[in-house]
Amino acid sequence: MAAIHQQNAITRRLDRLVEMWEAFREESGALLCRWLVAADEYSMVEAFYEREASEGGLTPDVFLRFDTPFKDMHSYGGALRQAFIGMVEEDRELLQEEGIDLAWQAGAAPQAQHNSQLLSLEMAAFARQNPLVEDLMVAYLSPGTNEDVYAWVEWLMDAVAAGAPPNVRWMVVDTLAHPIFDQLAELYPQKVKTIRPELDMPAAMRELAAAGNPAEPGVQYRMAFVALTQAVGKQNWTAIEQHAKEALHIARENQWPHLMSSIHITVGNAEMSAGKNEEALMSYRKAEAVSEQAWKAGDAVCGKLLVQALFGQGAVYIAQQQHEQAAKIYAKTGQLAEEIKDLHYAMEAWRMAGYAHEWDKWWDDARQAYEKALAAGMQLDESMRPHTTLPYIGDALIRACLKSGHSPRATEVEHLMQQEIGDDWQKKLTR
Repeated sequence: MAAIHQQNAITRRLDRLVEMWEAFREESGALLCRWLVAADEYSMVEAFYEREASEGGLTPDVFLRFDTPFKDMHSYGGALRQAFIGMVEEDRELLQEEGIDLAWQAGAAPQAQHNSQLLSLEMAAFARQNPLVEDLMVAYLSPGTNEDVYAWVEWLMDAVAAGAPPNVRWMVVDTLAHPIFDQLAELYPQKVKTIRPELDMPAAMRELAAAGNPAEPGVQYRMAFVALTQAVGKQNWTAIEQHAKEALHIARENQWPHLMSSIHITVGNAEMSAGKNEEALMSYRKAEAVSEQAWKAGDAVCGKLLVQALFGQGAVYIAQQQHEQAAKIYAKTGQLAEEIKDLHYAMEAWRMAGYAHEWDKWWDDARQAYEKALAAGMQLDESMRPHTTLPYIGDALIRACLKSGHSPRATEVEHLMQQEIGDDWQKKLTR
């Protein structure tokens, strides 16, 4: 049953996505739904999936996300099938606790024309034996890692050509900035349907920001800050200056140092992206001054903002090839991040300090910085470590050890990387 929900700028747009999905599923012969989105619409498709995959979904379809890594065309279909079986077994235990017994059992892999059908045939069989499935089974394909995007697109072409049972659909997200499925859509216009949402997310953000009493400082600040971020997106420097000044005035009048710092960092990031390095450095220093004063007065949020402001300064110095100054700033950032117990920022700051030293061939200084980056990274949760920059830190530390006359330590780090990341850890490095 459709959930009753409050309407606002976001839920109205989610409902529009549901309408677009309903139109897709009614199209004869449609197999793959391709959402073609602007950068600010991507999160809305994610929200659409999350809602429709939950009990509060508005459609009768069963949505499943497959973030199965894509390694090659030959193994992907089998990996998807195994991921689906794993999902079912996990749900089976939960449903049994509620008194629902799933009759379906995975057997031998079905005979398939293409390995994509290893998943689609299994999903169709599951649907036939499961009274909880009212209509379609939808596989949202979103590889967590993708070793060959072009091969993945080719795999999808073969999958669409091979077809799928009538109660199975594929779903992918493509971006307007870097579309990869144009050829797929052109080759199979009946089977592949492109949906361009055109949600006008800037208008949604303005509407949300304006919600409430317009005389309230919080509402006024939200409106000014949203206007600032939209001006940043358009690189309209006159508007950026105007809205930053408005937002800063409100934040200063109400003694909101964390918001003052956020404004300076936002402007600094925009200036950095546009190559305005000196201006960016000034903005980051303003953020540093505001954040440091508030942090020392006990504002924990400003401690994190202070780290970001310092990190921004380091990036400017790197861009200007002032590596000695960059190393000093990143070392200061690493020490601060350790103090506020932000291990990820500590790891990245010490890594960048090592990188700056390495540029100047100060190998022992680089080695010491990379050691501190490694120490911070090893304090992260074990499951997170392979998905961070830890392989790069290990590689850089080995290089610095060899250059600075610490060969035994280089061997130790090599073994540590194999233990933590895997024997193929160096394959995770992209130059």
